[in-house]
Amino acid sequence: MKWPAIRGPERRPEPTHDRPFNLSRWFALLASLAIGGVALVVATLLSSLLADRMLTRDGQLTASFVDAIARVEPPEQAFGQVHSPAAGGRLPEFFAHVAALEDALRINAYDPRGVVVWSTDSKIIGSQFDHNDELASALKGQLIVHSGEALAYPKPEHVDLSSPGGLFVENYIPVWSPDRARVIGVIEVYRVPQQLFEAVATGRRLIWVGAAGTALLLFLLLSWAVRRADRIMFRQREQLLEAQTLATVGELSRAVAHSVRNPLAAIRSTAELELHSAVGAASAGRGVRGRPSGACLAFFAPRLGPGLGGDRRAPVCSCIA
Repeated sequence: MKWPAIRGPERRPEPTHDRPFNLSRWFALLASLAIGGVALVVATLLSSLLADRMLTRDGQLTASFVDAIARVEPPEQAFGQVHSPAAGGRLPEFFAHVAALEDALRINAYDPRGVVVWSTDSKIIGSQFDHNDELASALKGQLIVHSGEALAYPKPEHVDLSSPGGLFVENYIPVWSPDRARVIGVIEVYRVPQQLFEAVATGRRLIWVGAAGTALLLFLLLSWAVRRADRIMFRQREQLLEAQTLATVGELSRAVAHSVRNPLAAIRSTAELELHSAVGAASAGRGVRGRPSGACLAFFAPRLGPGLGGDRRAPVCSCIA
């Protein structure tokens, strides 16, 4: 015989009470991350763009200076041979004017083969450095502008190159023939333009301060608007809960009144039924008991008095009957 399995009382899941969503706190967290990240990216991009634009403009001005010298002093003869101080001879006027560039740290002149035909540093005259992509691009007619640390020496041609402030600007300037048909050489200029560096640093500071101020102002304005909206929503929620509470109390009151009215109606119906039954029974027995009742009323009427009415006669007669 297989006995039925006995199951215990089923557990009902406990009601979960959802916590109210704290809009202001979540907005402050997410908005600070989003606005701060956007401000950081924008400030970084603008700082880099400002530095690149200013350095490129400085390189263009230096290239214009070299081109102006090339128009006055033809550079073909200057790039035709290596000008070493040990060999003696007069320095071409083109290189003499180029050497007068302001803030110049070092100036190198390359022929189309990439050989240093002249330099302000006599140690590297006649040298040829391999794997110089910037020089290859300049020999194709492109202006190359870079900036970096002089003490890092990331390239072979940076040997014995030092700058007081550490930073320098490197320009590869193509030198064209008089008819602008071909590149006859490249001038490599290492400069330390302190005013340019100060202007770039000032511009970067203004960009970062502006980005931080804009981000802070935007965060404060949006936080004020969201906090105000959160307070309005909280008040509306409280009003809604109050209205729901009043509606629940009304429903409960109607249910209690209905539950109380039903037994009273049943009692009233039962009493009316009993009353109708008693009246019917009395009417049926009136013929038998009519005479004693009439005699009773006739006997007691003079003694009860005229002002007492039938309220006292009826009980007596009903008892006698």
